Amino acid sequence: MGLFSKKSKVNPKISTQGIDILFDLDFEIWEFSYRGIDFVSFEKDLALPTIAQLDEIRSTIESLQPEINSRIENGLEEWCEGAKINSGERCLINISDFVSDREFTACYSEGANWGDVGVDLTIIDQEIIDDSWSD
Repeated sequence: MGLFSKKSKVNPKISTQGIDILFDLDFEIWEFSYRGIDFVSFEKDLALPTIAQLDEIRSTIESLQPEINSRIENGLEEWCEGAKINSGERCLINISDFVSDREFTACYSEGANWGDVGVDLTIIDQEIIDDSWSD
């Protein structure tokens, strides 16, 4: 190590109720996985939903999956010709506003042939109220 070299910082981690929550210093986001779903929060102060609420979010995503798939298929036709759903895309659940507003966003991206295209589906009370596409 050189005289002026800095030691790399370790991302802080909190463990609670069997969940390891990591704060990514580079992207300044909180992230964790619960029962196979990846969650993120962009708020400085993490407001963590209860286990029951995380289960509710998971159940909501499962019940809305046909509508989610339909919206993604329609959007891909418009935004990214030739791209297909179920091609390895990643889903992150943004819970930044869940505790205060009962709102969360399912963010889908990184599908094969999607390029930089992604969609954010805003969900409140088990209903998709908006889809926002970007590239």
